[in-house]
Amino acid sequence: MLINHNTKQYWWGPPRTASRMVSLILKDNGWEESISHHGMEVIDGYELWINVRNPYDRVISMWRNNKMDFQRWIKTIGYVTPELDLIKQFDVSFNTIRCESLKEDLDKLNVVYREDLWDRLNQGVKPWRLREPNLEWTWNEENVEIVWENLKEYFEVFGYKRDSWK
Repeated sequence: MLINHNTKQYWWGPPRTASRMVSLILKDNGWEESISHHGMEVIDGYELWINVRNPYDRVISMWRNNKMDFQRWIKTIGYVTPELDLIKQFDVSFNTIRCESLKEDLDKLNVVYREDLWDRLNQGVKPWRLREPNLEWTWNEENVEIVWENLKEYFEVFGYKRDSWK
């Protein structure tokens, strides 16, 4: 979690949401680490920004380094979303930095970009289905239903559609 006392804003970077890149950019712009990188707490009187990612792409990203067959894995993982739990528990309003529109969303924070990150940021974070078309098999109706049922509230709260895997 990072915080900017000058602008009274703080940021949550949940895993697998481009949090490392956003963290680098925000630190370059004077944001300070408050607690651990993926840590989260609510700060009264400050505006919350949170990284989010298409749930289907986030699931693929979590699976990528796993040795288990995708069909088995998707049925056994724990669908943990601490960011959603905290938002609900404390009824926190928030702004999103979407993986799918990083640059546009970061521009709302008036950040300045290091040259070495500029090209990566302009390219955007491409969804797995565009980066690796050979993964298109992952989203059959059964798998879509599993992710939808386990993350339905994430889809709704962060504004993703059930068919956003397409």
